[in-house]
Amino acid sequence: MPNNLKLTSILQSLQKEEAPEGGYWGTQGAGGIFLARNTGRFLFGLRSRDVREPGTWGGFGGKIEPGEGAVKAAEREMIEETGYEGKLNLRVLYLFKDGDFRYFNYLAVIDKEFEPKLNWENDNYAWVEYNKWPEPLHFGTEEALTLASTKIKQIYNANYLLEMDAPPPIVRQEPATNVGAVHVDVPDFSKITLPEQYIEKLADAIYRLEGGDKTKYPYGIKSIDTKGDVNRARRIAMNTIRNNYKRWITAGKPGKYLDFLADRFCPIQADKQGNINWKKNIRAISGMDF
Repeated sequence: MPNNLKLTSILQSLQKEEAPEGGYWGTQGAGGIFLARNTGRFLFGLRSRDVREPGTWGGFGGKIEPGEGAVKAAEREMIEETGYEGKLNLRVLYLFKDGDFRYFNYLAVIDKEFEPKLNWENDNYAWVEYNKWPEPLHFGTEEALTLASTKIKQIYNANYLLEMDAPPPIVRQEPATNVGAVHVDVPDFSKITLPEQYIEKLADAIYRLEGGDKTKYPYGIKSIDTKGDVNRARRIAMNTIRNNYKRWITAGKPGKYLDFLADRFCPIQADKQGNINWKKNIRAISGMDF
Protein backbone atom coordinates (compact mmCIF):
# COMPACT_ATOMS: atom_id res chain seq x y z
CA MET A 1 0.00 0.00 0.00
CA PRO A 2 1.44 3.44 -0.94
CA ASN A 3 2.56 5.54 2.04
CA ASN A 4 -0.08 8.23 1.47
CA LEU A 5 -2.86 5.60 1.50
CA LYS A 6 -1.42 4.06 4.70
CA LEU A 7 -1.42 7.47 6.35
CA THR A 8 -5.02 8.08 5.29
CA SER A 9 -6.05 4.68 6.68
CA ILE A 10 -4.33 5.34 10.00
CA LEU A 11 -5.91 8.79 10.34
CA GLN A 12 -9.36 7.45 9.56
CA SER A 13 -8.95 4.65 12.12
CA LEU A 14 -8.06 7.23 14.76
CA GLN A 15 -11.06 9.34 13.79
CA LYS A 16 -13.43 6.38 14.14
CA GLU A 17 -13.09 6.29 17.91
CA GLU A 18 -16.31 4.92 19.38
CA ALA A 19 -18.76 7.36 20.94
CA PRO A 20 -20.18 6.29 24.32
CA GLU A 21 -22.88 3.67 23.84
CA GLY A 22 -26.19 5.44 23.42
CA GLY A 23 -24.35 8.78 23.61
CA TYR A 24 -22.80 11.47 21.46
CA TRP A 25 -19.43 12.83 20.47
CA GLY A 26 -18.79 15.24 23.38
CA THR A 27 -21.45 17.45 24.90
CA GLN A 28 -21.90 19.85 21.97
CA GLY A 29 -22.03 19.43 18.22
CA ALA A 30 -22.74 21.49 15.14
CA GLY A 31 -23.42 20.98 11.45
CA GLY A 32 -26.08 21.23 8.82
CA ILE A 33 -27.31 20.72 5.30
CA PHE A 34 -26.62 22.73 2.14
CA LEU A 35 -28.98 24.79 -0.03
CA ALA A 36 -27.79 25.60 -3.57
CA ARG A 37 -29.21 28.88 -4.85
CA ASN A 38 -28.88 27.95 -8.54
CA THR A 39 -31.18 24.92 -8.25
CA GLY A 40 -33.03 25.36 -4.95
CA ARG A 41 -31.99 21.85 -3.93
CA PHE A 42 -30.70 20.62 -0.56
CA LEU A 43 -27.73 18.33 0.08
CA PHE A 44 -27.99 15.39 2.50
CA GLY A 45 -25.51 12.67 3.40
CA LEU A 46 -26.23 8.96 3.92
CA ARG A 47 -24.54 8.01 7.18
CA SER A 48 -22.03 5.17 7.06
CA ARG A 49 -21.87 2.11 9.32
CA ASP A 50 -18.97 3.72 11.20
CA VAL A 51 -21.17 6.37 12.82
CA ARG A 52 -24.25 6.43 15.00
CA GLU A 53 -27.58 5.87 13.21
CA PRO A 54 -26.04 4.28 10.08
CA GLY A 55 -28.15 4.11 6.93
CA THR A 56 -30.06 7.31 7.72
CA TRP A 57 -29.97 10.61 5.87
CA GLY A 58 -28.77 13.68 7.67
CA GLY A 59 -26.58 16.74 7.59
CA PHE A 60 -22.83 17.05 7.89
CA GLY A 61 -21.39 17.87 11.29
CA GLY A 62 -19.71 16.72 14.47
CA LYS A 63 -18.18 17.62 17.78
CA ILE A 64 -17.43 21.22 18.80
CA GLU A 65 -13.79 21.27 19.84
CA PRO A 66 -12.66 23.07 23.05
CA GLY A 67 -12.44 26.81 22.46
CA GLU A 68 -14.36 26.56 19.19
CA GLY A 69 -17.66 28.31 18.50
CA ALA A 70 -20.69 26.56 17.00
CA VAL A 71 -20.49 28.41 13.67
CA LYS A 72 -16.78 27.68 13.17
CA ALA A 73 -17.33 24.05 14.15
CA ALA A 74 -20.18 23.67 11.68
CA GLU A 75 -18.12 25.24 8.89
CA ARG A 76 -15.14 22.99 9.65
CA GLU A 77 -17.22 19.81 9.85
CA MET A 78 -19.25 20.52 6.72
CA ILE A 79 -16.10 21.22 4.72
CA GLU A 80 -14.29 18.16 6.12
CA GLU A 81 -17.18 15.82 5.29
CA THR A 82 -18.01 17.13 1.81
CA GLY A 83 -14.82 18.69 0.46
CA TYR A 84 -16.68 21.92 -0.31
CA GLU A 85 -14.24 24.70 -1.26
CA GLY A 86 -16.45 27.79 -1.53
CA LYS A 87 -17.93 30.26 0.92
CA LEU A 88 -20.57 29.06 3.40
CA ASN A 89 -23.37 31.39 4.42
CA LEU A 90 -24.66 29.68 7.55
CA ARG A 91 -28.19 30.35 8.74
CA VAL A 92 -29.30 29.17 12.19
CA LEU A 93 -32.11 26.60 12.04
CA TYR A 94 -32.58 24.76 15.30
CA LEU A 95 -30.91 23.77 18.58
CA PHE A 96 -31.38 20.05 19.25
CA LYS A 97 -31.32 19.06 22.93
CA ASP A 98 -31.04 15.64 24.54
CA GLY A 99 -30.19 15.73 28.23
CA ASP A 100 -26.92 17.66 28.56
CA PHE A 101 -26.14 17.34 24.86
CA ARG A 102 -26.67 20.23 22.44
CA TYR A 103 -26.45 20.19 18.65
CA PHE A 104 -26.57 23.40 16.60
CA ASN A 105 -28.30 22.87 13.23
CA TYR A 106 -27.54 25.22 10.35
CA LEU A 107 -28.51 25.68 6.72
CA ALA A 108 -25.50 26.52 4.56
CA VAL A 109 -26.56 28.66 1.59
CA ILE A 110 -24.17 28.36 -1.36
CA ASP A 111 -24.26 29.69 -4.91
CA LYS A 112 -24.10 26.43 -6.86
CA GLU A 113 -24.46 22.69 -6.44
CA PHE A 114 -21.19 20.77 -6.25
CA GLU A 115 -20.10 17.13 -6.25
CA PRO A 116 -19.17 16.20 -2.67
CA LYS A 117 -15.97 14.34 -1.86
CA LEU A 118 -17.23 12.28 1.05
CA ASN A 119 -15.09 11.04 3.92
CA TRP A 120 -15.69 7.88 5.96
CA GLU A 121 -18.69 9.33 7.79
CA ASN A 122 -21.04 9.12 4.80
CA ASP A 123 -21.52 6.46 2.13
CA ASN A 124 -23.56 8.52 -0.32
CA TYR A 125 -25.19 11.88 -0.89
CA ALA A 126 -28.31 13.31 -2.52
CA TRP A 127 -29.39 16.72 -3.80
CA VAL A 128 -33.14 16.86 -3.24
CA GLU A 129 -36.01 19.26 -3.92
CA TYR A 130 -37.49 21.40 -1.17
CA ASN A 131 -39.70 19.41 1.21
CA LYS A 132 -38.94 16.14 -0.62
CA TRP A 133 -36.51 14.95 2.03
CA PRO A 134 -34.82 11.54 1.66
CA GLU A 135 -35.86 8.65 3.90
CA PRO A 136 -35.18 7.42 6.48
CA LEU A 137 -33.98 10.61 8.15
CA HIS A 138 -31.61 10.76 11.10
CA PHE A 139 -33.76 11.48 14.17
CA GLY A 140 -31.98 14.77 14.93
CA THR A 141 -32.21 15.97 11.34
CA GLU A 142 -35.88 15.01 11.19
CA GLU A 143 -36.62 16.99 14.33
CA ALA A 144 -34.75 20.03 12.97
CA LEU A 145 -36.54 19.89 9.59
CA THR A 146 -39.92 19.57 11.30
CA LEU A 147 -39.57 22.19 14.03
CA ALA A 148 -37.66 24.66 11.85
CA SER A 149 -39.86 24.15 8.76
CA THR A 150 -41.09 27.76 8.70
CA LYS A 151 -37.56 29.14 8.93
CA ILE A 152 -36.34 26.75 6.20
CA LYS A 153 -39.14 27.88 3.90
CA GLN A 154 -38.30 31.54 4.54
CA ILE A 155 -34.62 30.98 3.74
CA TYR A 156 -35.52 28.96 0.66
CA ASN A 157 -37.87 31.68 -0.60
CA ALA A 158 -35.33 34.43 0.02
CA ASN A 159 -32.39 32.64 -1.59
CA TYR A 160 -33.94 30.65 -4.43
CA LEU A 161 -37.33 32.03 -5.42
CA LEU A 162 -36.27 35.68 -5.24
CA GLU A 163 -33.30 35.32 -7.55
CA MET A 164 -33.63 32.06 -9.43
CA ASP A 165 -37.28 31.31 -10.11
CA ALA A 166 -40.73 32.78 -10.35
CA PRO A 167 -42.49 33.93 -7.18
CA PRO A 168 -45.76 32.38 -5.99
CA PRO A 169 -48.96 33.50 -7.76
CA ILE A 170 -49.68 37.21 -7.42
CA VAL A 171 -53.28 38.38 -6.97
CA ARG A 172 -54.25 41.66 -8.63
CA GLN A 173 -56.50 43.98 -6.66
CA GLU A 174 -57.65 46.10 -9.59
CA PRO A 175 -58.39 45.08 -13.20
CA ALA A 176 -56.16 46.55 -15.88
CA THR A 177 -57.43 49.16 -18.29
CA ASN A 178 -57.39 49.01 -22.06
CA VAL A 179 -54.39 50.83 -23.54
CA GLY A 180 -54.43 50.32 -27.29
CA ALA A 181 -54.12 47.98 -30.26
CA VAL A 182 -51.94 44.88 -30.60
CA HIS A 183 -48.93 44.69 -32.94
CA VAL A 184 -47.87 41.09 -33.45
CA ASP A 185 -44.26 40.05 -32.76
CA VAL A 186 -43.49 36.32 -32.48
CA PRO A 187 -40.29 34.57 -31.25
CA ASP A 188 -38.75 31.34 -32.58
CA PHE A 189 -40.65 28.53 -30.82
CA SER A 190 -38.04 25.90 -31.75
CA LYS A 191 -35.93 26.97 -28.75
CA ILE A 192 -36.79 26.33 -25.12
CA THR A 193 -35.26 29.66 -24.04
CA LEU A 194 -37.08 32.90 -24.71
CA PRO A 195 -34.68 35.46 -26.27
CA GLU A 196 -33.66 38.22 -23.89
CA GLN A 197 -35.14 40.99 -26.03
CA TYR A 198 -38.60 39.45 -25.55
CA ILE A 199 -38.02 39.10 -21.81
CA GLU A 200 -36.98 42.75 -21.60
CA LYS A 201 -40.02 43.91 -23.61
CA LEU A 202 -42.41 41.87 -21.50
CA ALA A 203 -40.80 43.12 -18.28
CA ASP A 204 -41.20 46.71 -19.49
CA ALA A 205 -44.84 46.01 -20.35
CA ILE A 206 -45.52 44.42 -16.96
CA TYR A 207 -43.93 47.41 -15.22
CA ARG A 208 -46.32 49.79 -17.02
CA LEU A 209 -49.30 47.48 -16.63
CA GLU A 210 -48.74 47.15 -12.88
CA GLY A 211 -48.58 50.89 -12.23
CA GLY A 212 -45.02 51.91 -13.10
CA ASP A 213 -43.49 54.29 -10.55
CA LYS A 214 -46.88 55.13 -9.05
CA THR A 215 -47.23 51.92 -7.05
CA LYS A 216 -45.66 50.50 -3.90
CA TYR A 217 -45.54 47.09 -5.62
CA PRO A 218 -43.19 47.41 -8.65
CA TYR A 219 -44.03 44.89 -11.38
CA GLY A 220 -47.02 43.75 -9.31
CA ILE A 221 -44.84 41.74 -6.91
CA LYS A 222 -46.92 41.50 -3.75
CA SER A 223 -46.28 38.01 -2.44
CA ILE A 224 -42.58 38.71 -1.77
CA ASP A 225 -41.36 41.79 0.07
CA THR A 226 -39.02 43.61 -2.33
CA LYS A 227 -38.78 46.55 0.09
CA GLY A 228 -39.58 48.86 -2.81
CA ASP A 229 -36.40 47.88 -4.68
CA VAL A 230 -37.40 48.29 -8.35
CA ASN A 231 -34.31 46.49 -9.66
CA ARG A 232 -34.94 43.52 -7.42
CA ALA A 233 -38.58 43.41 -8.48
CA ARG A 234 -37.51 43.53 -12.13
CA ARG A 235 -35.19 40.53 -11.63
CA ILE A 236 -38.10 38.59 -10.12
CA ALA A 237 -40.41 39.58 -12.98
CA MET A 238 -37.82 38.66 -15.64
CA ASN A 239 -37.20 35.27 -14.03
CA THR A 240 -40.95 34.72 -13.87
CA ILE A 241 -41.15 35.38 -17.61
CA ARG A 242 -38.09 33.25 -18.36
CA ASN A 243 -39.01 30.22 -16.26
CA ASN A 244 -42.68 30.15 -17.19
CA TYR A 245 -41.73 30.19 -20.87
CA LYS A 246 -39.70 27.02 -20.26
CA ARG A 247 -42.66 25.49 -18.42
CA TRP A 248 -44.97 26.42 -21.28
CA ILE A 249 -42.65 24.87 -23.90
CA THR A 250 -42.13 21.73 -21.76
CA ALA A 251 -45.91 21.37 -21.30
CA GLY A 252 -46.34 21.27 -25.08
CA LYS A 253 -47.27 24.96 -25.61
CA PRO A 254 -50.88 24.78 -24.32
CA GLY A 255 -52.71 27.80 -25.72
CA LYS A 256 -50.73 31.02 -26.02
CA TYR A 257 -47.74 31.83 -23.82
CA LEU A 258 -49.03 35.26 -22.82
CA ASP A 259 -52.20 33.62 -21.51
CA PHE A 260 -50.04 31.12 -19.63
CA LEU A 261 -48.04 33.99 -18.13
CA ALA A 262 -51.19 35.93 -17.25
CA ASP A 263 -52.41 33.00 -15.16
CA ARG A 264 -49.19 33.33 -13.16
CA PHE A 265 -49.37 37.07 -12.55
CA CYS A 266 -53.15 37.39 -12.32
CA PRO A 267 -54.73 33.96 -11.63
CA ILE A 268 -58.18 33.64 -13.18
CA GLN A 269 -59.43 31.91 -10.01
CA ALA A 270 -58.67 35.06 -8.01
CA ASP A 271 -59.82 37.75 -10.45
CA LYS A 272 -61.56 36.59 -13.63
CA GLN A 273 -62.09 40.03 -15.13
CA GLY A 274 -58.64 41.17 -14.08
CA ASN A 275 -57.19 38.10 -15.79
CA ILE A 276 -59.04 38.95 -19.03
CA ASN A 277 -57.89 42.56 -18.91
CA TRP A 278 -54.30 41.57 -18.06
CA LYS A 279 -54.13 39.31 -21.13
CA LYS A 280 -55.51 42.04 -23.37
CA ASN A 281 -53.28 44.79 -22.05
CA ILE A 282 -50.01 42.85 -21.94
CA ARG A 283 -50.47 42.34 -25.68
CA ALA A 284 -51.27 45.99 -26.30
CA ILE A 285 -48.36 47.37 -24.27
CA SER A 286 -45.72 44.84 -25.38
CA GLY A 287 -46.77 44.68 -29.04
CA MET A 288 -46.59 40.89 -28.83
CA ASP A 289 -49.19 38.14 -29.18
CA PHE A 290 -47.92 34.55 -28.95
